[in-house]
Amino acid sequence: MSEPAFNPCVVIPVYKHAYILTTFISKIGDYPIIIVDDGNPKSERELLNNLLGGRIFILTLLKNKGKGAAVVEGLKKAIEKGYTHALQIDADAQHDLSAITLFFNEAEANPEALINAYPVYDATAAAARKAGRKLTNFFVELETAPNAIKDAMCGFRVYPLAQISKIIDRLYFKRMGFDIEIIVKAYRYRIDIINMPVKVVYPKGGYSNFRLILDNLKISLLHAYLVTTMLLGAGRKDNASSS
Repeated sequence: MSEPAFNPCVVIPVYKHAYILTTFISKIGDYPIIIVDDGNPKSERELLNNLLGGRIFILTLLKNKGKGAAVVEGLKKAIEKGYTHALQIDADAQHDLSAITLFFNEAEANPEALINAYPVYDATAAAARKAGRKLTNFFVELETAPNAIKDAMCGFRVYPLAQISKIIDRLYFKRMGFDIEIIVKAYRYRIDIINMPVKVVYPKGGYSNFRLILDNLKISLLHAYLVTTMLLGAGRKDNASSS
């Protein structure tokens, strides 16, 4: 049976970044876009609804569920609509959108692989932010293998939907730990991971949904869970259909 034709889309989870999204969404190109309204306030929802139409579909969650839950809902909607691949983009305007075509080209050439971005920072990146990332990536190497995943927190990656569909209902960390958990589990389920660079900037006055204490605590719990499951034998599966 032949592989389905490459049919990509873009999935963007949005919570309190609606205005920022409106400033750059036209730069995404002609790809279909699924915006996940993650329980936004009325004013933000109205901005998003103004984008509706043509290639842009809006999936509305009535209550805020967190970034991870929003991405999962977006991936499920992409599968339902018949797309083969979905590029996750954060709505905070940090990623270089000129990389979209490069990432989709790589995904088309490697249709069963997850194309994962690792950040190339400019001078706007705070030292503390980069240090925190290094710590997370250190733990990810313990949970997977050296150099398998160059960065586990960048919200810019192409998911092969047929492969990732076997994982998305087995995720427990539905907020900021999502990016880490899904890629570690993708590795464990023998989904090939191709790492590619993307330029990352931190816009002046940008708003972050990251809760410094609570989200760092939950990410610490996530690493404890991933290390423990690895020690208990949940390393790489024989195949992606294993339980």
